[in-house]
Amino acid sequence: MKNECVMKPLKEMTLLDGDDSKTKLKLGRTRQTQTGRMYRYFMVFKDKELGMDGAYTLDKFVEVLKKL
Repeated sequence: MKNECVMKPLKEMTLLDGDDSKTKLKLGRTRQTQTGRMYRYFMVFKDKELGMDGAYTLDKFVEVLKKL
């Protein structure tokens, strides 16, 4: 089985960091734990820190991808 990286880009570059993003991140991370080691959920923001596990700035996310 090969490793795959599927990224779902935003349709617009409207990057939000409100309560909706925090809820989506929690749901995504829950799904990650339920689906096993082959699924990862990340949220990437242009330059804002959300301060939650799984949320990264673009620069930090590039470093995460390099380690995968």
